[in-house]
Amino acid sequence: MKLNKIILFSIILIVISGFIPVSMVAAEINLDAVLKSALENNNTLKSARERLKAAEMQKKASDSIMNSKLSGELSWQDEELTEDGSIFSTINYSKFLAESSGTEAQLDKADLKYYIAELEYKKTREEVLAAVIKQYYNFLKIENLIKSQKSAVAEAEALYQNAKKRHADNLITDADLLRTKINLEKVREELKSLKSDRIKAKEELILLTGINAAELKLVDRKVTSLESNFEFKKELLLKKAYKNRSDYQIKKLNADLIRADIKYLNSKDDPVFFLGGEYLFEDGRVKSSLNSKYQFNLSASADTREQNEKYISVKNLELLEESEWKVTAALSYQFSDGGKNNAEIKAAEARLKESEFGLKNLEAQIKIEVSNLLRELNLAKNRVDTAAQNLKRAKLEYQSTKSRYQKGAVIESELISAQKLVAEAEANLAAAEYAVQLKRTEILAAVENIHKSFTTGKLGGDSSE
Repeated sequence: MKLNKIILFSIILIVISGFIPVSMVAAEINLDAVLKSALENNNTLKSARERLKAAEMQKKASDSIMNSKLSGELSWQDEELTEDGSIFSTINYSKFLAESSGTEAQLDKADLKYYIAELEYKKTREEVLAAVIKQYYNFLKIENLIKSQKSAVAEAEALYQNAKKRHADNLITDADLLRTKINLEKVREELKSLKSDRIKAKEELILLTGINAAELKLVDRKVTSLESNFEFKKELLLKKAYKNRSDYQIKKLNADLIRADIKYLNSKDDPVFFLGGEYLFEDGRVKSSLNSKYQFNLSASADTREQNEKYISVKNLELLEESEWKVTAALSYQFSDGGKNNAEIKAAEARLKESEFGLKNLEAQIKIEVSNLLRELNLAKNRVDTAAQNLKRAKLEYQSTKSRYQKGAVIESELISAQKLVAEAEANLAAAEYAVQLKRTEILAAVENIHKSFTTGKLGGDSSE
């Protein structure tokens, strides 16, 4: 009968739990799940993806200049209406532009701008992941601090209760009792402050990751990307930095953009093809030309003599032809840069040198940054060793105090104080370990390798990118 009651009670619990709202159940989430959610739901990353799509469309629009287009126009006017028939025709074949070195330079620039947009997207993704990891460990750190502070509150409460008893026995003064009460209120306020920090940290983590959960329970499971199997060697990190760093790659691409500009400007001196046309009419002519570098020339000439055959006789016409003298006028206009093109080339060459110097300077800065981070990582590891030793000492002291308490040699408040020291040592060790994890993340961020490392489980491994 007892077994049946237990089974029935278990069934009732299962049924009731099915009606408990999801928000009331704390969701256990580890770092892998947090990062995956951030990659899918982070609004900053979504915005960066749209910018990358826009750059891709602009590249496709630039590529369309190579599409073949053949067009023609033809018009004719009857001689009976105008007395001098006219014909006008145009033809355009855009594939000629493929032979233009200037057009080739323009297409190169479109490709380079897309690559820059792609690098900027990857940089944004690295920044988002770094912020998520930082907030993840910040949340865990606050949880441990709350745990430690609860022990401090318990100790302060025990001390206050003991002080009240001693005060009742006239063993301490009113001031001593008030001092212990103030200390109790102080540690309680610190606990409230930490709980407030936890709420803020949780909200920021939800904002970064898009995790829709009223309660979050983060689980500190070590993931492959932050384990000690990573080889943080300076030479390897520098190679990864030069390969992955967006700022470094963008500087190189900007230099290539300037080279494309110089190529385009130089190509103006050697047009690939030339289109020209001429229109003749009774009293003059119009000539125009255009080359592949969009240099345009237009000229016109006109005859001032009027011949109105409808109102003069053949005799008068003969006299006119013998005696009238003809005046002609011509006008020509041509686009010219007047040395502007050469000046632009010199300016571009100066920008190229500036970019190259900046690239060398950035290389030196990256070396300094990586070296400093490696030193800080070693210091963080040393702090873990120290914190581990302090925890070991605190546990030994607690066991000693517990043994003495059981023998009646010490009061309860001293035992609680020993428990508090253990809790503080545990929190300090956890904080030191989180500091190591964060410093490793900083190193990955410095070489923009967070995404690859977390998706492959090793530093700079192959990825689907």
